Amino acid sequence: MGLINTSRSGFIIILLLLFWGTTAALIWWPGKPTPAPEVNLELTDGRHMTLSQLRPRVVVLNFWASTCTICVREFPQLEELRRNYRARGVEVIGVVMFYDSPANAMRLVQAMGLEIPMTLDIRAEIAGAFGGIRGTPTTFVIDGHGMIRAYTQGRLDFDDLRQTLDTILAETPPAPEATTVN
Repeated sequence: MGLINTSRSGFIIILLLLFWGTTAALIWWPGKPTPAPEVNLELTDGRHMTLSQLRPRVVVLNFWASTCTICVREFPQLEELRRNYRARGVEVIGVVMFYDSPANAMRLVQAMGLEIPMTLDIRAEIAGAFGGIRGTPTTFVIDGHGMIRAYTQGRLDFDDLRQTLDTILAETPPAPEATTVN
């Protein structure tokens, strides 16, 4: 009987640790900065650029799908973040996932009146370059040196996101000659 209780207790502890580990991965994770992959961004307005061309601006790269209710609920706050931080050197870019319908995604963008620049990742090249993103929303913060400073998979904590952006911006003010997407 003691062995069963110990096994059951051990099993419960393992489940709790797995849950906490998973939850921690889904919440804002300011990990060790790592270089962002070089990706081509073909924006839906016809402009083409690479991620590195946006340096020294800070980039918030948000992977989303029109079928993702969390993504849709976050858009007003992402749009507000874009408006409030753009002059401070931050670009917000949406990446429509490869499994989403481009037509549905663009209808949603238009219906919501979003001005966030969007790119369609039809061949999953951007998602693949960022480690094979499949779930949405997934958001990366890339500093002005091209380093991934934070990411989250799942619902964004906008207070943490603003704090992260403020910290990065305090470290390195943006140069006025940076390429912008808006």
